[in-house]
Amino acid sequence: MRILITAGPTREYLDDIRFISNESTGRMGFALAEKAVQLGHQTTVVYGPTHVTPPQNTKKIEVTSTQQMIEAVLEELLVGKYDLVISCAALSDYTPKRRQKGKIPSGKKLCVEFKKTKKLLKVVREKHPQIKLIGFKAEHNLTREKLIERAQDIKREYRLEFVVANDVSKKIFDSENTCATIVGDEVRELGRLSKKDASTKIFEVIGSW
Repeated sequence: MRILITAGPTREYLDDIRFISNESTGRMGFALAEKAVQLGHQTTVVYGPTHVTPPQNTKKIEVTSTQQMIEAVLEELLVGKYDLVISCAALSDYTPKRRQKGKIPSGKKLCVEFKKTKKLLKVVREKHPQIKLIGFKAEHNLTREKLIERAQDIKREYRLEFVVANDVSKKIFDSENTCATIVGDEVRELGRLSKKDASTKIFEVIGSW
């Protein structure tokens, strides 16, 4: 099977040196890619800025912004015969309407207007209606019921195979561990475990198709 995995954060620049981002490091996406390679799958990783080293024996595409990640994924899907996309990256939901050149002077009041970025899952589903898609859903400090409900919403909206839901208030960014729930036709609680073990559990579900 040929698998494309997105990982890590994206950055949206306010000027040439300042940006908004998040604490994602790509560890979960890289753990999935490493597991995919172990299982013999041809694997591509599209990832944002991170201090974590991506896994060996994968095709690696490094990007910065949400738009660059979307473009890189679409280009790969156009030229490669991929069977599965796992959207694990924590893409920025907003980007400044205007990026200022140089450095915004410090010491003065700053007002930045943002616009929404495109949704990777939406774009991929529109361009490739038959491809298998797995999504990740990061939320903060929700009840179990609400977390599952939101995961089910995007599963239906983008016709995903399943969604891996995470409560990031449990300190999973830049950690070796995660706390995840697989939301598909059934709900499977993984609890707190290492990201390597989580990737094994996720591929067990994929292997059952």
